[in-house]
Amino acid sequence: MAVVKLENVSKRYPGSQELAVDAINLDIADGEFLVLLGPSGCGKSTALRMIAGLESITRGTLYIDGQVMNNIPAKDRDIAMVFQSYALYPHMNVANNLAFGLRRRKVPKDKIVRRVENVAGMLGLIPFLGRKPHALSGGQRQRVALGRAIVRDPKVFLFDEPLSNLDAALRVSTRNELVNQHQRLGATMIYVTHDQVEAMTMGQRICIINNGKLVQVGVPLQVYREPADTFVAKFLGNPPMNLFEVRLEASADGVAARFGHHALPLSAMDATKLSAYMNRTVIFGIRPEDLSEIRPQDRHQHPNGITARVAAVEALGAETVLITEIEAVDEVVRARLDRDSTARLGDEICIEVDVNRVHLFDPESSRAIACR
Repeated sequence: MAVVKLENVSKRYPGSQELAVDAINLDIADGEFLVLLGPSGCGKSTALRMIAGLESITRGTLYIDGQVMNNIPAKDRDIAMVFQSYALYPHMNVANNLAFGLRRRKVPKDKIVRRVENVAGMLGLIPFLGRKPHALSGGQRQRVALGRAIVRDPKVFLFDEPLSNLDAALRVSTRNELVNQHQRLGATMIYVTHDQVEAMTMGQRICIINNGKLVQVGVPLQVYREPADTFVAKFLGNPPMNLFEVRLEASADGVAARFGHHALPLSAMDATKLSAYMNRTVIFGIRPEDLSEIRPQDRHQHPNGITARVAAVEALGAETVLITEIEAVDEVVRARLDRDSTARLGDEICIEVDVNRVHLFDPESSRAIACR
């Protein structure tokens, strides 16, 4: 297996003034499953292709196991890549698709047969070895593409949105299969996706990229619970984090967030760390699951209650998402409630905020404010 290191790696395409990838620094451990996550066009696939040797590096250095790879051809990097399109040879059956790369490397025939059989057995492809790609389902084709990578026993596996062409149910099962294969192989895997569910459920670490820049790296729940900026806060989570402007002011408990006639006490915040933001506007963030509905008769018992009007109800079966409007808040506020909520369109309700889960962001830089 291998350690992969990107040191100030950048990419600028000819004729462009902007960097597609902007000075990314990243260390990927031996045997790690790392996910590059971000919206379409953010530079994540370009970064992956530079690691693969399919794109040149404009600036910076790429290392694999301590060896500089910038000028090493793709075929000599000992890397296997799985594409979104599978890229199977349509005129070859499964067995020949699996064996093709080994034959090109002039691996002895007996070793080819042994490796193909082992990998086909591992991926449940034995019954399909004689079939051609057109006679396979999407999930079976994806397993063949994965098997073609595994059979080479490369140092690094690269995946470029490999599940995008699968339906929802098959995406879940194939996702689980990839995780199982990673545990079985102990291989270094780098996986590109724009799907936050794939990132959260598959990656040991998530690397979030936006506009070519590395925004945040961390284990999935850390990134979800402690977003580095408003982009990460909105990008991770469905529904995304609620973000709106408030004014910070001093209170008996230390600091409060003022919007309209509401002054929400932020007792979990360290007022001394917020001194530079007192009497200023900041971005207030709260995830929908950190809001709860209060019964009208219990409002007086909840100092963190906010009056809201229900603008829409999304009854999803296992849960109900309320889209609400709050006085002096320009954005709608979403609350994820349990399935027993009886709120209806147009109702005025009271929502309680879990003040221990509030996030504050600088309105100019959009970066999180350290205030605990």
